[in-house]
Formats: sequence, structure tokens, C-alpha cells
Amino acid sequence: GRWLEELAAHDEIGTTVIGNSVEGRPIHLAKTANKPEFVLLLGRQHPAEVPGALAMRQFVDAVLGESKLAREFRDRFSLLIIPLLNPHGVANGHSRHNAGRVDLNRDWGPFTQPETRSVARLMAGVDKFGMRPRLMLDFHATKMTPTMIFYTQVPEDNTDPRLFAKDWMMRVDERVADYEFTHDPRPPSGLDNAKNYFFSRYRIPAISYEIGDEADRDEVLQHTPVFAEEMMRVRLGAGPPVT
Repeated sequence: GRWLEELAAHDEIGTTVIGNSVEGRPIHLAKTANKPEFVLLLGRQHPAEVPGALAMRQFVDAVLGESKLAREFRDRFSLLIIPLLNPHGVANGHSRHNAGRVDLNRDWGPFTQPETRSVARLMAGVDKFGMRPRLMLDFHATKMTPTMIFYTQVPEDNTDPRLFAKDWMMRVDERVADYEFTHDPRPPSGLDNAKNYFFSRYRIPAISYEIGDEADRDEVLQHTPVFAEEMMRVRLGAGPPVT
């Protein structure tokens, strides 16, 4: 769509098709130049979750921006962006499922659907180039919060870096002290979702980034760049803020 065209127009972004949905709709990847480390951003597994898609766009805009921080981040990390993993669901107004009537966020590991298999192939392909994932963010919307909620690993899970999620959330909280968002660390569950799969397979921070269905859109868009900036700082190696 329009956002993919805007991404493709960015000097540092190339776009490609990594696979097709059940009924043949293309799944697009927007990607910066190859680096040894990369960050993977997933969007629209669940078609109806529009607030998550809006936040993802704002988040990506910040990471692709011209600030010194963003340029330093892109000098070290590749960005792999999949804006729309469930194109059939979006085109046909589904809530959670694809054309195969499968919730894609329960298919990480089984890989019964071509949409999730396309990402598995992508991961295998970049692995052959010697590229390693360092963070996965999966954007959603939810009725479980009036603002934002972040489902992360617990500190005992020893992600690399170990306290990435805690440090990230702490830094954001210091900058937007008047904005109540929720950090909900959880140990791996039995669900075959992206969060569990990418953590168990790569031991990286793998986070479900969820925007409340009823969240104030202006507030979300105002604060999202702060989440992006502090993600970049922590992932570049900044320690937790001095308190």
C-alpha cells in the first residue's frame, strides 16, 4: 500500500517479495543494507488491529529518521520490516485469521501457513549471509489496556542483552512519566506465537508491542518516537538510566 511505497522511496530501503499468502497475495519486505546484526519488525498478523499498524509506522519513521541516534543505529543494525504479514485478512476484513482460517500468531513453529513460512525462509536466508537477529518486535492492538502493553521475557530468561526489556521500559518511563503504559514480563507459554518462537529459537528479546483498541491515537503517536529512540539507545549498548 501507500506505506510500502513511502518505505521504498527511502534512500536506504529496498523492497522485495518474500512469499505469498494462501491465495497468492504478495508479502513484502522492506530492508536496509545488510549488516551482521538486524532487528525484525512484524506488522498486521491480526488484520483488525489497526492501532498497532499506526504505531508501527510511527516507530519505523523514527528509526529511519535523520537524527544522529537513528543514523548511528542504522550504521550498526539492518532493519527488516514486514508491514503486512496477513494481506488476505486485511483485504477481506478478517479479525485474526488468514485465508486458511488460521491465526498466524499461533503458527510460529508449526509453520503450516505460507505467510509464516515466508518469514522462516527469510530468516534462513539472512543466516546464510552471516546476519543474526538481535531483536524482534511484533506490533498488535488489544482490548487489554487503555494505552500500551508490552509482553516481554522475564529477566530470568537471560535474553541477549539480558535486561533489554527492563532497561527499555525504564528509560521510556523516565521520559514520559505522565503516560501510563504496562510492561508485562511473562515466561514462555505453550502458544506458538512470534514472541515465544523468536525467543526460544534465537534467545533474543522478542516482544509483543500492543496498542489499546481505545487508546488515544494522538497520545500514541506523540509517545511512540520515545519508545523508538530508547529502543535504539538500549540496543546500541546504553546502560539503564542512572536513578
